[in-house]
Amino acid sequence: MATFGELQSRVRANIIDLPSNVSSRVPDLINQAIRELEDRHNFIGMQAFHTPISTIGTNSLGTLPTNWKESYGDATYISDPNTNENLPLKWLGSYSQGAILFPSTRPGPPQLLNNPTATSLFVLPFPDGRSLYSDGEYRFFIPYYSYLPELVNSGDTNFFTDRASLYIEQWATGEAFPRNWDEERAAFWKQLAENSYISIRNTDKRRQLQGITTLVPHWQGARSPEVPL
Repeated sequence: MATFGELQSRVRANIIDLPSNVSSRVPDLINQAIRELEDRHNFIGMQAFHTPISTIGTNSLGTLPTNWKESYGDATYISDPNTNENLPLKWLGSYSQGAILFPSTRPGPPQLLNNPTATSLFVLPFPDGRSLYSDGEYRFFIPYYSYLPELVNSGDTNFFTDRASLYIEQWATGEAFPRNWDEERAAFWKQLAENSYISIRNTDKRRQLQGITTLVPHWQGARSPEVPL
């Protein structure tokens, strides 16, 4: 566990004869180390939830969250606020095929979501406005893996600074040494980082297989998101 400021101090202490141009790059290297982790593995601390609401007359659910990496698990929707039952949705491989099956002239309860390779999300059929919410719209619950916000202030922490601070220090140090014309030490620190990565990745995999989560999502009940009424 370490703060952003503490990690910067640890990385700078590792660099021999630290030049100013390398020192100024350390904050960026720490954030790059975290992004490296996020790109390589979907950690449990990256799990998030997107909860859009349908709009009658359009099948657009708006744009994806800006921190979206990829979806995971089962997307669902809620039609009845009295039961909060999560009803299943399927991901579309091809939106054009789904649009043929469900043209805008055939509205109905949600069945399909487009595979979000772009920045927008669509549902099929077009919403019919017949949910049991007062506005007739459907509430969606879409789990996804997110990119965490970059660290900015010295006291900032996140899932990775709490659980992967050694990796972050080692990876950032390994990236800093080449900027100081020391490839040999860079390779040494990057190997340390790789060893640390394997350990934290395996630990995370075990936790996910055990169904343990550190998130506290907005639940109203078992597998039900808290959505606007």
